[in-house]
Amino acid sequence: MLKNFLILIIAIIPVITSHSGINNYSPDTLTPTDTTKSQKYIKYSPEEIPKLSYQNFVSFLTHKVNDLTLLFGSYRPELKEHSEKKDFGQRLLVFNDKNEIVFTSIGAQDSRSFYPSYFKSDDLSPIFLLVELGDEGGTWGNLVFTISGNTIKYIGSIDLAIPEKNDCELTYYDISEYTEISKSGNKYRFDFKADTITYKPLRSDYEKNINAKEWYYLYDNDTLKLMKK
Repeated sequence: MLKNFLILIIAIIPVITSHSGINNYSPDTLTPTDTTKSQKYIKYSPEEIPKLSYQNFVSFLTHKVNDLTLLFGSYRPELKEHSEKKDFGQRLLVFNDKNEIVFTSIGAQDSRSFYPSYFKSDDLSPIFLLVELGDEGGTWGNLVFTISGNTIKYIGSIDLAIPEKNDCELTYYDISEYTEISKSGNKYRFDFKADTITYKPLRSDYEKNINAKEWYYLYDNDTLKLMKK
């Protein structure tokens, strides 16, 4: 019995040593597996309240989110200081429950569109607000904001659109209709349910069609950026 046992040990040793290359890896060089369960967001419609105005700011749409009142509109006439800084056009004004302005977005300049879409998960996760920009040629992309409790913050833009050819014309559609948001730990991922998407639509110097299944946006460490899978 002992003799057979020794033979078995000798036979196994070459198999182990022939894969000795794995010893070059250490726990510090291996990428840990993310075991955090992914949490999905859903698109929803917040409470819409009668359109409000503030001084010479006229809103076309007003929403209530938590204790915040969100006004989507523009100054009429445009404020002189905004025009001088090219900070003109439709924008977002946010008021708290004391009717104090707590946030003002930058102006959308020549954008004809300024329509919001909302995504939420649980009460502990931020709400994502996507606001479409565009003109008669289609969408330019979306401004992206987070709403956490009664705090709203601009975090960047999603410079994507869905290209579609109608007759002889190419039109770009709002990416928010094709957006899926998921949360894993403190990271938020934006995927797109499409085959082809256009990066920086209607900007001829940068416009490029890309495969939607190979790209996504990631919001991590207060940064929103386009990532390749």
